[in-house]
Amino acid sequence: MIKIAFDCSRLNTINKSGTHRFLVSFLNELSKREGVELTYYFNYLDKNLVNFPFLKKGKVIELKTSMYTQLGLLKELGKYDYFVFPWQTVPVLSFITSGNVVSIIHDIGYTNKTRFFTFLTQIFSKKIFAVSKSTSTSLFRKSNLITEGVDSNIFYKIKDSELLELRNKHNIPSKFILSVGRIEDRKNVFNNLKAFSLISKLYPAVKYCFIGKFEVDEEIIYSYISSLGINRDQIVFKNYVDDATLNLYLNSCEFLVFTSKDEGFGLPVLEAYSVGKWVILSKIQQLAEFKLSAKQIVNYDSPREIADAMVNFLSNKAALKKEFNPKKILEIHSWKNSVDLFLENLQK
Repeated sequence: MIKIAFDCSRLNTINKSGTHRFLVSFLNELSKREGVELTYYFNYLDKNLVNFPFLKKGKVIELKTSMYTQLGLLKELGKYDYFVFPWQTVPVLSFITSGNVVSIIHDIGYTNKTRFFTFLTQIFSKKIFAVSKSTSTSLFRKSNLITEGVDSNIFYKIKDSELLELRNKHNIPSKFILSVGRIEDRKNVFNNLKAFSLISKLYPAVKYCFIGKFEVDEEIIYSYISSLGINRDQIVFKNYVDDATLNLYLNSCEFLVFTSKDEGFGLPVLEAYSVGKWVILSKIQQLAEFKLSAKQIVNYDSPREIADAMVNFLSNKAALKKEFNPKKILEIHSWKNSVDLFLENLQK
């Protein structure tokens, strides 16, 4: 029996990012495996925010300390064969008490602060896992590659007979393009809006919906929309939706636009594919790992290229549908494969 503990502290939030959703799905799969004894650490547990299947198998510990990660967890490390940190916040004094610290790194960081913590995480980890090849090659420490996946119990194709009723209930537009992720420059929100402005007059019935937390001042975004001459009614912002509602938006959209300038992995790509939706991707190394059609790849710095791809998808849906084959990608990128690789490399 392998004893593994996980730092689950940051799951206490309503605004769950891709890293949060990675950990939940990963632990849901890991908790099904035999020969693994799991413990989940929280600083405190808010049952209104944390209610996941994996909690039914394993032990939950609340530490309730102001120095949770850096000091509170030190005395806990040696109680397990492995203590896993998925947030790139490994205790810097962990080498004093134990050599069993394992980290899961999602990206090298997007700010000086996050890059510094990623650097420290590499120094003080016994073993490192990375969720993409591009992240793995960017690290100075050797890492083991684990993929990400999509939970088909959460993200699945909704029957047409049910979809219309659900869309009306949740006031979801009848025809729209979708982007999922934080509203910030890294997610290419400005170029995506510029691209939409180039096609909005051709498709006045089409809206553009963004699901994600604002990381830039909302007024800056609204002012930019006005400067582009886009009808304000054509743009919809949703700060946060739960997984069931996100699945509904993915089922309802024309396609997903995911043209990040930098990325860790790109979980929304798999979620869109799981419900049978095309994706427009930026030409960056992290997203190239999906190996999608050239028709889906654009230069993130070219609103014209993004707009041309949008027009192609909106005007050639029937023809493109014949080329669409999500099964191959979903077989490669699965939580089963992720956990298999994790357990296989954990004890090497």
